[in-house]
Amino acid sequence: EDPLFTALHVASQSDDVDAILEELENGANPEARDGKGRVPYYLCTTQAAREAFRRWRGANEDAWDWTAAQVPEGITQETEQRKKDKEKEKRKKQKEKQKVNKAKAKEEEEERLRKDEEEKKMLEEAQAKCDKCNKPLVAKPFARLNYLYCSPECVNEHRRDLQAEAALKRIGA
Repeated sequence: EDPLFTALHVASQSDDVDAILEELENGANPEARDGKGRVPYYLCTTQAAREAFRRWRGANEDAWDWTAAQVPEGITQETEQRKKDKEKEKRKKQKEKQKVNKAKAKEEEEERLRKDEEEKKMLEEAQAKCDKCNKPLVAKPFARLNYLYCSPECVNEHRRDLQAEAALKRIGA
């Protein structure tokens, strides 16, 4: 149909990597435009077909006007190595970032546990305890002077202890 549609256009449209390389080796013009003004590279639909053009460009940089052929930078050993190094660096940074995030999460978890423990301790301390036996006061406490007790027995025992202390102080012991 289209007299301007070259064999390289056909190979590109069918994404046939071997045919693309064969046509380029045989001198097919990658700048040639079809009846719709498209270059062969434009017709490639797969990454492999586009890379075939770019690899051939990398090996034959001066063969054609690659800008007119709309083929991006050629792929060479050097560019491949740069790409691999870049990927390696990216993975390394990603690992470091994961390590930092893991350490940060561990630190946050430790801080949370420490705060929970502190809060628990504060609740225990804040909870009123019997001044005689140190049991937590769960019901309404018994009170005498500035002291709180869990039972009348603790009230009487503590009163006797306080009286004994006061007597010893008077005697001077």
